[in-house]
Amino acid sequence: MITKSYDRRQASSLIPLLRSLAIEVQERAAEIERLEWLQEELAKTERAHKQELAELRAQIACHKLELRRTRLEIEALGCEVEHKGVLMIRIPSHRRSGREAFAWRIDQPNRLTDVADSAA
Repeated sequence: MITKSYDRRQASSLIPLLRSLAIEVQERAAEIERLEWLQEELAKTERAHKQELAELRAQIACHKLELRRTRLEIEALGCEVEHKGVLMIRIPSHRRSGREAFAWRIDQPNRLTDVADSAA
């Protein structure tokens, strides 16, 4: 498998695509959380809500599938998604300067941060 790596200019050019993908990851994750909460609530009276529960399960499955596809698209770029509080995407860099990766965070949409180790 070929490992991709980017210089700062190349990594910066990925930002618009990463921003779009990151927004989709966040929105789908939030919708999955909301639907799973609703599913739990309806499951308390399963007999009365059998049809609604079946529809919710289908919606949850669809969102999970699309979330997985979005993450695979990010990984196809050679990047990794980290979602510990704030969604961050690690972009592998050329190692000439000793950097392992750049980090792009959704809450800092126009900034790349140098990451020296695997603990971003």
